[in-house]
Amino acid sequence: IPLERRVPFKFISESKEYVRSSSSKSINLEGLRCAAKSYTDNNSKNINIFQQVADTAKIVWDFSRPHTIVGSGLSIICLFLFATPNHLWRTKQFAQNLLNSLIPSLLMNLYITGLNQVSDVEIDQINKPYLPIASGVLSKTNAIIIVCLSLIGALFNVGRMDWPLQAAIVGSGILGTAYSLPPFRLKRFPLLAALCILVVRGSLVNLGFFLQAKMHVINSAGKSLNVFSWSALKELLQSYPESVFVTAFFAVFGLVIAIMKDVPDVKGDTQYAIPSFSVTVGAKKMFRVGWTLLVSLLSATSVFSVVHASRIASSTLTQVTRYIAAAMLGIFAIDLRKRALKVEAEDPDKVFSYYMHMWNIFYLCYALLPFL
Repeated sequence: IPLERRVPFKFISESKEYVRSSSSKSINLEGLRCAAKSYTDNNSKNINIFQQVADTAKIVWDFSRPHTIVGSGLSIICLFLFATPNHLWRTKQFAQNLLNSLIPSLLMNLYITGLNQVSDVEIDQINKPYLPIASGVLSKTNAIIIVCLSLIGALFNVGRMDWPLQAAIVGSGILGTAYSLPPFRLKRFPLLAALCILVVRGSLVNLGFFLQAKMHVINSAGKSLNVFSWSALKELLQSYPESVFVTAFFAVFGLVIAIMKDVPDVKGDTQYAIPSFSVTVGAKKMFRVGWTLLVSLLSATSVFSVVHASRIASSTLTQVTRYIAAAMLGIFAIDLRKRALKVEAEDPDKVFSYYMHMWNIFYLCYALLPFL
């Protein structure tokens, strides 16, 4: 071999080792690529699953009519705080009683609002095309499944409930069913439809959950009113007259909600022969009746609270908080009147916006209860 072609043995060995090393690195890189691709695919699948769960949860949330379910949840919590002495708010018994009342109530709320949507798909496609069934994002079959499961969950433990909670849950379920389904379908009759909403939002919710909270306070004091009787109900109402006042206030508020909810729905109700007050009397007149009644309610309650705050307050702090609550009610009344004067009753979008603002006032009125 010529001198210039001679390659040292050491160099040949190192070259072979380099080839083996390069081959090994190539295999390792290929493995890393496969592992990375597998990780990416799995991660993508997990993201898709999470996205599907999130989308489903949003559909169910929209199906529940959030403004009603938030209103129900907030009203129950505030009624419990209002009816229970504040030194018992942090007790395990209070939390358990509240939770046992809250879960079936929210499920019953979902049942009632869902059933109404299932029975009104064609009308909602005109009046509320954004709702899940009307828009097509939720099938009617799946909606019926959700409604049925909600009813089963609400009534699952009804036999062990105290009678005020039983009355609130079962009574709401019966009236909600009669409101939407034939042969009754009370929504066809304006007066009965308004009365149905008034009873549920007024008497059953407010009186039922107030007395449910008081039952545990009474039982913890060594007394027992676990068995329903008219005399027991009369005794509770006489012992806690504030329950009657709260019930009357929110019953009138519920009546206003019943009036106002149909004002933006005239087009669909007319087409499908639903003779609501807004269809028979006129949207403009009923809008004015609704906001005037609500402003009058808030103004009268504000004046009553100022006049009687010093008489019924048990302490200076309570008196001050009642004066503040009275001022807030007056502000709500002024705000509602000011907004109402700017609304064109024939414009469904503007009326609906005002109607949702009324729900905000509804929430705030409940939020004031624990401070009274």
